Amino acid sequence: MAAASLEAEAVRVNVFQDLQCLARGGPCADAALETITSEEIEEIRRLTRPPTVVRRTLEATILILNAARSPAPVAPPEWARIQKRLAETTFVHQLLEYYVEPLRAAPILVAFVASRDFGL
Repeated sequence: MAAASLEAEAVRVNVFQDLQCLARGGPCADAALETITSEEIEEIRRLTRPPTVVRRTLEATILILNAARSPAPVAPPEWARIQKRLAETTFVHQLLEYYVEPLRAAPILVAFVASRDFGL
């Protein structure tokens, strides 16, 4: 397997583990989120063609954040919609304070993210 493929697989496994932890209501991502700066979020937001792993991670993130409003997505959010969400001053706070119950109540969403982004 090429180095890039191994790196992508490692990222995929880490994100999947974080999603599993989130679904259980665990604090696994809190420390990492607390170190993200507004400048880093702005840098990501300004990307016109983000790397696939960045785009797909943020697609899954936005889908999860919207679980209560859209528990059965048929497509990932468009990049422009993700950029708008990243521009919100409360974005990191929304992640840190995420209430997991809407995700638990959205098995179609969980299956969509798991199959699309993790081949499960």
